[in-house]
Parts: sequence; C-alpha cells; structure tokens
Amino acid sequence: MFTMPELGQSEDPRTGKPVVPARLDLCSALWAGESEALVFATAKPNTEATNSVVGVLFLLSRTKDHWTIADTLRFTATGKDANVTAELTAGAGAGYRLGTAGMRPIITIRESHGGRGYGYQLSASFAVDAKKLKRLELE
Repeated sequence: MFTMPELGQSEDPRTGKPVVPARLDLCSALWAGESEALVFATAKPNTEATNSVVGVLFLLSRTKDHWTIADTLRFTATGKDANVTAELTAGAGAGYRLGTAGMRPIITIRESHGGRGYGYQLSASFAVDAKKLKRLELE
C-alpha cells in the first residue's frame, strides 16, 4: 500500500519501477469508538527523481475480540515539499460523543505537492458511512 512508482524521464530504465519504503514515518490513531477506529499512516519511499510521500487512511472495524481493516484510502504527494497529513476536523459539543447517531467523525486529508516556485495543496474530507470511508461533498 505504501509503494510508489519511480518518477522520471521516459528513457530512464528506473522510471515506473516500484519503490518500497524502508519504514513507516508516522502511524497514529485519529479517532476510536467502541466498534470502529480511524488510523492514518505515512511513508516516504526513497524515489530518486523527486520526494514522494504516501499516506493511507484505515477504517478499522471491531468484530467480537479483534480489529480488522474494513476500508482504506490511499493518498500520494510528490515534489520538493511533498507531504500528506490527516486531521480529525469534526467537533462535538458537551454531552455528545463522536460515533453516536448523527455524530460521525470527519477526517480531512491534505496533500502538499511541488515546491521551488510551484507548490500547491489539495484537501478533502471523509466520513464513515456503513463501514466505508465516504468523501464528503459541498451541499
């Protein structure tokens, strides 16, 4: 899930070859309820043509006494300032608990691409809907 193809010129024989990261750089639980949890992990494959970052958002589901992966979303960023981040962006007032009816956790993912005069960011928010990660759209 954290493999990235080598980027570069078409004549370079390494271009397109998968690059596997040596380790995860970050793994954190963003939210956990009684039967579901959201975990985000990133890795930096050692690509030669440019920096690369791969982020994966995991939806975990608890069944009896163990957790399983119910769904995943994968994000990539490339360039000098490449980065992928995730943040729990839903808030709940007093007396409310995320994960209860009508109070679903919302995670916002940000991809930072480029650098050296041409950097840009993309972001999107996701929620849990029927054991799946669903992208939220503006209404």
